Amino acid sequence: MGRIGVKKWLLYEQMHRCYYCQFEVEVIGIEGSAVQYEATLDHIVPREYGGDNSPENIVVACRLCNETRMHFRNYLVFREVIQELLKNETVFLRWHRFTKDELRMVRQVVHKRLGQIDPEWAFEITERSILGKAWY
Repeated sequence: MGRIGVKKWLLYEQMHRCYYCQFEVEVIGIEGSAVQYEATLDHIVPREYGGDNSPENIVVACRLCNETRMHFRNYLVFREVIQELLKNETVFLRWHRFTKDELRMVRQVVHKRLGQIDPEWAFEITERSILGKAWY
């Protein structure tokens, strides 16, 4: 099954919803577009940490969640953090409609919370940023 086949199958399995935020996602034809609700493939165990491209290691995520997760190892904890954030009505209503500045703030809030949960990950993200190798 090719990459497109996996994406279509997972979209069907996940009822066209992002695994993390549960918002509806769409397949956008232009590769690399920056639409926040675009369906992307996210590795449960990031390839950088030994994950593979098997369908069992991939979920469909909106671009916003996928890029915000930034290789955080525990995808279930990330999902809980996103779900907690979405309980805020303002965040919920603006999800996928953020300006660049708002998006940066949301990512900082999520990364601060994830860093409290996994300090080793926070250190790694900080090191990458200092070295100019940030994931986004």
